[in-house]
Amino acid sequence: LLLGCAPWDRFTQDHPPPTLIWNRQTGRYRLTIKTPKKGNLWMEIRATDFAVEILQEESSQGERIYRYETKRWQGGPERALPQWRRFIWPAKDLAFSLDVGDTQRNVEVPNTLFTLPAPEGSQLIPLDG
Repeated sequence: LLLGCAPWDRFTQDHPPPTLIWNRQTGRYRLTIKTPKKGNLWMEIRATDFAVEILQEESSQGERIYRYETKRWQGGPERALPQWRRFIWPAKDLAFSLDVGDTQRNVEVPNTLFTLPAPEGSQLIPLDG
């Protein structure tokens, strides 16, 4: 979800088939399913690249269980990433936003960054031979 992808496992579990509509107010697709507890799980998806801009779960009484929003997408045609994300979980009194700024992908990283000295007193066991 942090990369803007849908939690497809939640949308493909055993429950009634999802509904797909065009939301004229937001200019996005809205995919909705009924949850096992008779609530709704829905996401709003951009038509251009199918990125998830909003994901929300609601109880059977229409109360928000949680919400995830994204804004300010950046990147090329193969993978755009949201620079801003917001999570809201009222039952846990949790609401926070992540503002990521400039994201770099497929950056060359030297192998030396992944070399860690063994803790003092450790017995080293060679694996190459």
